[in-house]
Amino acid sequence: MPFPAFRRAAATLSLLCLFTGLPLVPALAQLNEMEKLKGAREAYDAKNYDKAFYDWLGLCQAGNRGACFNLGLMYANGTGAPQDYVESYKWMQLAAEAGLPEAIRARARLASDMSASEIKLAMDRAEQWKIDVGRR
Repeated sequence: MPFPAFRRAAATLSLLCLFTGLPLVPALAQLNEMEKLKGAREAYDAKNYDKAFYDWLGLCQAGNRGACFNLGLMYANGTGAPQDYVESYKWMQLAAEAGLPEAIRARARLASDMSASEIKLAMDRAEQWKIDVGRR
């Protein structure tokens, strides 16, 4: 059960923030994000691809670059999502813009198998996605 573990970690973090003077809310948000990432990874490993996909999508919308990268991998490999290099490139682009080195390399590998018009379409989709979620 992850909830009791989360509650213990949150209580420990609260005390640590109290003694160090660090703000509690951002620390709790980061802890919650780590729990969500762990849950998505566990869902993926258990082949519950729908749960993993939607958990990573939510995290990506919140700005988690690793979650965007994982969505890109799902599309690149056709695991839990239809194989689609344009969609994969879109998610890799978002993760790469956030500075994730693995996404930069994966995006370059994808580009070698794509046409210029496919890459442009993927870039346009990435820009539109940022507009849609209010990140631009």
